Amino acid sequence: MQRRPRLSQNVPLILQSAAFADRGALVITFDESAPQDDFSGCCASGTPPVGVNGGGRIGALVLSPLVKPGTVSNTSYDHHSLLRTVEDGFGIGEHLNNAGSPLEHPMSDLFNVHK
Repeated sequence: MQRRPRLSQNVPLILQSAAFADRGALVITFDESAPQDDFSGCCASGTPPVGVNGGGRIGALVLSPLVKPGTVSNTSYDHHSLLRTVEDGFGIGEHLNNAGSPLEHPMSDLFNVHK
């Protein structure tokens, strides 16, 4: 993996900010895997048709004072899961695009939040 200077410059600033300390979260992820590695889809997008890349499996790093250290999730999420998580976090009830699908699930199991 090549060095990401933007991450090395910006992540420390975010992690030291008052906004992050006050129930903030930083999610570092990628757009999609390489087509030769994985064609799978997830969640509301389902299995893509033959010849169509569903995005594949990618990792995500979630940093937050609300995430218990060492947390690992094997749950499948996609970009709509992340969108739904952000919308829910801000109390937005009307979800955009596939984030509103009943097949989509937020990443709330990662966060130690009691309502």
